[in-house]
Amino acid sequence: QIDGDVVVFVDLPDLVAHELRTEPLVLVVPADWRGPRRVPLERLREQWWVMPPSDAACGAAVRSACRAAGFEPQVRWTTDDMFVLSKAVADGHGVSVLPALSVAGEIGGLRVRPLAEPLERRLTAVARASTLTRSAVRTVLGAIESAAAGR
Repeated sequence: QIDGDVVVFVDLPDLVAHELRTEPLVLVVPADWRGPRRVPLERLREQWWVMPPSDAACGAAVRSACRAAGFEPQVRWTTDDMFVLSKAVADGHGVSVLPALSVAGEIGGLRVRPLAEPLERRLTAVARASTLTRSAVRTVLGAIESAAAGR
């Protein structure tokens, strides 16, 4: 059930989710990569990939999007460390599709491109409903919401 920006889980009624933001997934390529400004996933079928594992939400979502575009990504290797993935792309080990906020901007040798078919992730904070009246819980949720909003 959705009540404003709060989701109540029917199967777990004591949990309340606060939607924080949505964020685009972007194509991360080496700086010398030549391709269109907005890249259709299908144009990446021959590329080597580095990506999060298939049991991670991002890894599963990207694999699913590739399959919907008609191909299985050629995954060279996986890690759930976004910094390592960015570094691997910069070092020429493959391309990756990552959440925009997770791309390690301090690594040189990267180029970030938007995808032609928008993909995004939703960031959500979940707490027990019974704890929402606690000052500490409200403070932490407020800090998370501020950070997610970029304030």
